[in-house]
Amino acid sequence: MDKIKSLFKASPIAMIVVSLVIAGVASAAIVSYISNAPTAAVTVSAPVAMGIYGGAKVPNKAGAESLILAAFGGDSMPFTTTAKNQANNRIGGYYVTVIAAGSNDKMTGKEFTSMTFDKNKTSSQNGEILSKLCVVKKDGTLMKLADYSAAGYSNQKLVLLLDIDGDSTQESVNTNSVTVPESTGICSPLTLYGDPNTVWTETRSFFHLDAFETETWTFTPTWNVGIAGSFTISTQYVNDLAKYAAYQYGL
Repeated sequence: MDKIKSLFKASPIAMIVVSLVIAGVASAAIVSYISNAPTAAVTVSAPVAMGIYGGAKVPNKAGAESLILAAFGGDSMPFTTTAKNQANNRIGGYYVTVIAAGSNDKMTGKEFTSMTFDKNKTSSQNGEILSKLCVVKKDGTLMKLADYSAAGYSNQKLVLLLDIDGDSTQESVNTNSVTVPESTGICSPLTLYGDPNTVWTETRSFFHLDAFETETWTFTPTWNVGIAGSFTISTQYVNDLAKYAAYQYGL
C-alpha cells in the first residue's frame, strides 16, 4: 500500500511568511503545521475468499458461500472448497472445517465412517484422513476425533483440523539454536517451528497461500448408516485456533 506523505514545497511567498514569523515578536500562538492534511479512507477485507460447491473439482470454479446437499445415511458425499488469497503477499493459517448439527440434532463425533481428501494435485496427503482429523477444543488444543466426547463442549458443533503434518519426522533449528521435531504425533500439541535458522512463528499444519493463489481441496465424507439429521458443513481459514474455537463454541 502506498504511503501518503504530506510535502511542503517552498515558494518565494511561503519563505517570506516564515521569515516574518521568526523575526517578529511572538505575541500570539503559532500553529504547529504549515500544510493541509490529506486523508485516505481504507477498507480492509478478509485476505482469503472461501467458496464451496458439490462434487469434484471443476477448473476455475470459485464456488458459493453456501449450498444445500441432500444425503442419506451411508451415502458418500463429495464437496469441493476453494481458498483464494486476495492479498498481494504470502500468508499462512489453519484450514478448519466446522460441522454443526441442527437445533434438534447433536454431534457425537461418529457421524462419518470415512473421510477422503484430494488436494487436487500430486500429494502424499491425498487419501483417507479420518484418523488425521482433530477436534479443536475450546482452548485451541487438539484431540483425535476418535477420542472425542461431547462432555464439556457444545455438542451441536465440532471444529475440525486436518493434521496433515502430524506424522512428519522433520525438525528445525531456530536462531536461538533450539531444535524440536515438527511433529510428535497426530493431534499432539502444536509446537512452534519454522524454516532453519529463523525465529519460529508457525506450527505444523500451517497452510500457506502465495499472493493471489487459489487452492482447491475436495473432501468426500461417508455418513454413518445410522445417522439422520440436519447438518451444516463450513470451512474457514484462521490464524488463531484458540480464539476461533472459543467463538464457535460460544465461549
